[in-house]
Amino acid sequence: MSEPDRGTGTNPGDVNPGDTDRSDVNPGDADRSDANRDEAGRDGRDEAGRDEAGRDEAGRDEADRSDAGRDDAERVKERVAEIWGFAAPGYDGSWGHGLKTGAEKRAWTAALARMLPPGPLRLLDAGCGTGFLTLLLAEAGHEVVGLDLSEGMLAVAAREAERRGLRPRLVRGDAERPPAGLGPFDAVVSRHLLWTLPEPERAVRAWRGLLRPGGLVLAIDEFWPPLSPAARLAVRAGRLLDRLAGEDDGGGYPPDLAGRLPLHRLADPGPVREVFERAGLTGVGVEPLTEVDRAERAVMPLRLKLGFDYRRYLIRGSCP
Repeated sequence: MSEPDRGTGTNPGDVNPGDTDRSDVNPGDADRSDANRDEAGRDGRDEAGRDEAGRDEAGRDEADRSDAGRDDAERVKERVAEIWGFAAPGYDGSWGHGLKTGAEKRAWTAALARMLPPGPLRLLDAGCGTGFLTLLLAEAGHEVVGLDLSEGMLAVAAREAERRGLRPRLVRGDAERPPAGLGPFDAVVSRHLLWTLPEPERAVRAWRGLLRPGGLVLAIDEFWPPLSPAARLAVRAGRLLDRLAGEDDGGGYPPDLAGRLPLHRLADPGPVREVFERAGLTGVGVEPLTEVDRAERAVMPLRLKLGFDYRRYLIRGSCP
């Protein structure tokens, strides 16, 4: 930081009275001096006015950019919600989304029990989708609120909850800006959500604000590590078999939408750790969910095993 301006270094008491009390000053010079001071004052006021106008204009520009950014984020979320709403009826039947076997359910149940402190707890499932985590956690005896922006996803979750005799609270709302009055919670959990958010840090900050002191944010997501040449060949073979079987998903989101999602198809969880830390969470840690991937992969068809190029992970952080 630069030093403040201290003037010439002389003290006020060092000023020579003769400098300000001279009898040989020309009156004409004094008049001109007064006129110059008046002109300088007007110039200074004009300059100050221009500076103020410039600041106002800059403020308006910043506000306009902020509003435009929010509008853009809202449009992105609307498109994402439409995509998943369209996919909702068949979502749980897809590999990697729903549960295909008892072994997968046991692996997920054990992983969730390890992640959370002893219950029963009050939990928010942010971006609950068709209720995958919401229902597993309700079965474990927790009080769960499921939050999602897609009406289609929530409709599937409600039907499945009724079928399994469970009564979680399901709420339509934005995971980045949760509705007022939901909290407080012992933990906020999410699964396969962070990569779909245009403003993930905003979401994690909002979740932190819903926690009791010492509460947890737990997010389960996927990353795509670099592959060896042999693994890349296997993935290409798996995708070719997908296309031949008529089950190619088209490659995910359109490029213009994927480009607005900062955590889309990460090569490692590092950027997510940074989001958690910037959001003010402490004790942030990442661990692989190898047992879940192993249980899922064990019963996959060959074409899907070959194309299995992602890895699941858990990231956690605590509310100070």
